[in-house]
Amino acid sequence: MGKVGRGLLKMRCRDAKSSREPFGGMFLDLMGDIDQLPPVMDRPFCTTRFGRRSIYDDGQLHYRSIESFAFLNKSFRQAGKSQQVFRDILDGISKTETTHAPQAPAPQFAREKQF
Repeated sequence: MGKVGRGLLKMRCRDAKSSREPFGGMFLDLMGDIDQLPPVMDRPFCTTRFGRRSIYDDGQLHYRSIESFAFLNKSFRQAGKSQQVFRDILDGISKTETTHAPQAPAPQFAREKQF
């Protein structure tokens, strides 16, 4: 989740509960994938770069207010042996590693009969 998304979520919760407390005073369970790609057209809410007082910085302030979290050390995405190559690609992307995998043979299509 990006800083803007988190800031918008906070504002919407405040509106829904008519409260000025962060997230309207509600408890939130936020779940995510630590290896997820960064948000597009936004900064991750866990970055520490502050700028002008804005919705960007609001997200950072609330990130710092997280009191507890659970960290899973096993990847549960794309389960199964058939997904191993895909998992390896995603893990490589998250670690900014690239590899040159052998290309799969081109699919064979049935030829049309000539009349």
